[in-house]
Amino acid sequence: MQGSEWARGLAMSGDGKGQVGHVGGVHLRLLAERTGLTEELSAALARPGFVPLHDRGQVMVDLAVAITLGARCIRDIRLLEHQRPVFGPVASHPTAWRALKELDELARARAGRARATVRRRVYELLRKRPEGFPEVEVEGVPLAGWTVIDSDGTLIPAPSEKEGAHGTYKGFLGHHIFVATCDNTGEQLAATLHTGNVSANDAAVNIDILTRAVAQLPWWRRQKILFRVDGAGFSHQLIDWIASAGGRKSPTFRWEYSVGWAFTAREQAAIEICDKKNLWQPAGGGADGGVREGAFVADITALLGELAGWPAHHRVIARKEPLHPRYVKD
Repeated sequence: MQGSEWARGLAMSGDGKGQVGHVGGVHLRLLAERTGLTEELSAALARPGFVPLHDRGQVMVDLAVAITLGARCIRDIRLLEHQRPVFGPVASHPTAWRALKELDELARARAGRARATVRRRVYELLRKRPEGFPEVEVEGVPLAGWTVIDSDGTLIPAPSEKEGAHGTYKGFLGHHIFVATCDNTGEQLAATLHTGNVSANDAAVNIDILTRAVAQLPWWRRQKILFRVDGAGFSHQLIDWIASAGGRKSPTFRWEYSVGWAFTAREQAAIEICDKKNLWQPAGGGADGGVREGAFVADITALLGELAGWPAHHRVIARKEPLHPRYVKD
C-alpha cells in the first residue's frame, strides 16, 4: 500500500494556527489509502509508458473526496485547495478533466475490479469483528447471511445540452441515473448513467446495474441476496433473472426479490374481497418494533387467478395504510 507520510503528525489544536477547512476530507483520503483503494486504482489506471505528474488513482480518490465535500462539477476539485498544507499539491481542474477522459470502457472495468478487491478486503475485516458482518433486520429479526441490495433510478436535470442529455417523461432535459446500494453496510455498490429518455422499468438497464452490484460483492455475500426494487421492478425479464440467480445453476445460490406490482382491475377486485371477508392482518414496522396503527397487509396471490409466467413461489402482498398527510385535502 502507498505510504501516508502526509498524514504523519496531524493533530487538532485550539490556538487557531495551522487550521484547514473541510477537514472531513482528510479522513476520507486517509481511509482510501489505509484500505488500499488509492493503490488499487493507481495500478488499474496505469498506462504503459505514461508517467503522469498526478497519479490517476489519487486523482480519482480526490474527486470522490471533493464530491463528499459538496462538489457539483469537475471544477469543484478546487475545494481540496483548503487541504494543500496537508495534502500538498492536488490535481487542477484541467488535469482532473483529462483523467476522466482517459477512462475508456476497459479502464472503467479495471477500476471496477479494483473497487471489488478493496471491498472484499474491508468485508473480511467486518466479518472478523466480534459482532460480525452487519445484517439487515426485519421486525427486529436479523436476516442472517443475506445481502440486501436496493436499486433505484433518479432523473437529473441538465442545465444545458450536455452529452447524453435527453427529454425525460417529466418534461425536462436531463439524464437518468441508476444506483444500487447495499443495505447491510449503507454503501453504494454501483451506478450507471443513461440518457434521460431511458425508462425506469427497462429490464436490461435494471439487470445491468444489479449485475454490476453483485460483482462488487465477495463470493460469500453473493449466495443469498434479497433485491428490492420499486415499481420499476415489475418486469418478467428482471424477476426471471433474479429467480435464476443470474443464470447460476448451483443450488447454494438463493436470490429473492421484493418489487412493485401493477394495480389493475384484477387487483382492485382482490382488495375488495379482502375488505368484505376481513382478510387483512396488522402490519408490523412500528417505531417500537410492533404493529403500525391503521396499517394492514394481505396476501392476495390466490385471489388473482393464474399468474402465468411468474416464478412458482411468486406472491403478491397488498398493503393498506392511512393516506399520507400531504395527500389529505382540507
